[in-house]
Amino acid sequence: MNEEYISRLIYLLDNHASERELTDALIEMSESPSEIFMYPVLATYRKFKHTSISHYFISVLGAINTPRALAILNDIFIKEDTKRIDKLWILPYFEKNSQFQEEYITFCTDQLLNLKATGVMGDEDSDEYDLPGILSFLKTAKKLSENLEVLRSILFDPSQRRAIRKIILFYWLRENPDERLNYLIENYNKTKDDDLDIILAEELKSWKGSKIESLVKLIKAIGYPRAKEILEKAEKEKQGKNVQRKEDQYPNIDLLKDISTLRSKINFSSQEDQNLGFKIFAESESLFKQQEAINNKDALVAACIDLRDIIQNITPDATSHKIELDEAKKHIPNIKEDDLKKSLNALHLSLISKGIPVPQDLYGLKKLNQAVSLIAAHPSESKDLIKILTSLYLIENYKDGNWQEIHTKLLIIYKESLEKLMKALKK
Repeated sequence: MNEEYISRLIYLLDNHASERELTDALIEMSESPSEIFMYPVLATYRKFKHTSISHYFISVLGAINTPRALAILNDIFIKEDTKRIDKLWILPYFEKNSQFQEEYITFCTDQLLNLKATGVMGDEDSDEYDLPGILSFLKTAKKLSENLEVLRSILFDPSQRRAIRKIILFYWLRENPDERLNYLIENYNKTKDDDLDIILAEELKSWKGSKIESLVKLIKAIGYPRAKEILEKAEKEKQGKNVQRKEDQYPNIDLLKDISTLRSKINFSSQEDQNLGFKIFAESESLFKQQEAINNKDALVAACIDLRDIIQNITPDATSHKIELDEAKKHIPNIKEDDLKKSLNALHLSLISKGIPVPQDLYGLKKLNQAVSLIAAHPSESKDLIKILTSLYLIENYKDGNWQEIHTKLLIIYKESLEKLMKALKK
């Protein structure tokens, strides 16, 4: 950016002819962020913080994404008179930078408690747009599991809006899917003859596994008629597809079989190894959901949410180590105290403690995890996302909207990482 361009944008903060001109200037600032904008934007935000355009200022500060900009966002967040909508706009920037202070967690959980108690969080018209960001933040902060009872209450409340229950089901079901599926099977009488049965049928029609089959049988036997129709239609569609159609719908089915086989071999090898004696990967029924075709950005985001969980779902035994921070820094530069227990770092250090040679990128798993996490949490073209996609040679596919190609390449990277891990275990 040249100085004249920067000067013009700052000038417009106090000398705009209309609110539209001001918001256009703020949008340009967020698209070309610079620390020069930080304090002028903050000063103008204070004048407009109670207006309908206050969130545009938040976007600029978030896009600047420096420690000082984050500190300013924190100051805004904790002020009592800060609007709820502004706090919601701030959350993704905290999530992106792993800022999970208690005030942020409390704000998110309070939103869920309001939703449980009153049926709304803040604005009924915007709740379905705000809720995914709140749940994503809690999930990334490893706090979603502490709110499962609240989520379940909302999910099983027949007076709740269907759109809200659908979002809740998406996140609730993916927080330890095996336990959630068992609960649904054991408490199926609470879902039948209810909208939840329909929502559940829509979600399950793309899932695989023995527990899914049990739940589908229940729906077919005693479920709501519309729920049965959804499942029957899905089955007919599957049966009516020819081989080419099947390949189009499940383009990665062979790749997923290879990945599943590799994970099983790694678990067998690590458990049989006298030096290790444990499985590395936890069981995951959501693995084969990755075989579905990815036809749009939303589908890619959903697939990356699941893939992130698959990558990070390491067994407790495999993440157990006694390495302190100073020693850990010798193997993982820039690691912080809070990072020691993160699943991939913990696996890294656990293997190191057992004498297994481990590269800094954990055989490519860390870079892959970063990529899928950014896609899952921030589907817009942020600088971090562009950087990681460029390094993986996926940026052109992203720009061209080749969502399936991106997903396939991510799975190939995962397979290659598993092969490197398997090779390391055999040495």
